Amino acid sequence: KSRDARDLIFNSPSVGTFIVSFQRPHRVGTVNCEVLLIRKTSPLPDQKVKMATVRNLKIKTSTCKRVVKELHSYEKEVEREAAKTADMKEKGADPYDLKQQENVLAESRMMIPDCRKRLESALAELKAALTELEEENQEGQEIEDARSTIADVEKLFQTTEA
Repeated sequence: KSRDARDLIFNSPSVGTFIVSFQRPHRVGTVNCEVLLIRKTSPLPDQKVKMATVRNLKIKTSTCKRVVKELHSYEKEVEREAAKTADMKEKGADPYDLKQQENVLAESRMMIPDCRKRLESALAELKAALTELEEENQEGQEIEDARSTIADVEKLFQTTEA
């Protein structure tokens, strides 16, 4: 029985070497090609869901960590720009330059609330993913890392609100 190469690769339960004939469009005749088919055992559907959920948890944990770094970066930038603005005022800098520096400082300050909103959103998503895995009684390094990240972010929110 002649089988199409795609059918052979995707639907064959067999493993081994097969001779596959390909019809080439616009040419007369066929080309024989040897194909080695190795079938990997795929995880069960339930395992795929769990792997995807753990992977999702790792992504959300990394997102939270990245946004925290971004927030700290903007806070440092605001401190640096505020010091520069104060220094320019002390030295009696040109009014135009001072105005430009104040605009830079204002833009830096505007980024902090945006970053905090993104962090709150990322934290909520991380908590939801962690809850989903905890309901399945999952354990592992990724879950501990997520718990640690949640604690760090909540601590960050508490210190900035106080």
